[in-house]
Amino acid sequence: LIFSCSKFGGNFTATLTPKKKLSSCIVNWYYKDSLTSLEKFKYQGNFTKWKFAQPYFLKKCLNCPAMNVCGGPCPLEIYELKKFSKSIDYERCKFFRDFLEWSIWFKG
Repeated sequence: LIFSCSKFGGNFTATLTPKKKLSSCIVNWYYKDSLTSLEKFKYQGNFTKWKFAQPYFLKKCLNCPAMNVCGGPCPLEIYELKKFSKSIDYERCKFFRDFLEWSIWFKG
């Protein structure tokens, strides 16, 4: 799954904030439960929680032809969906479905 950044192999994505905190997400520095100080970093801490966020897909994604291209919602989207009842980014879904169709039929 290409764009599921936290699911890429055994690796983690991370960002170091100006306040010397590690974020397990490259776009999220504002949720405290996604931040860890360098001194308190543990493999089994916040990073593992974000990497293995379940479900990493939604049931409605399972039959989407673009699932293997987009990778489904990222852990940040799943977190916001659960905690704040936010919606996933349907424009992103449309982009990947359109991109998949274009890439199949493009004769460049």
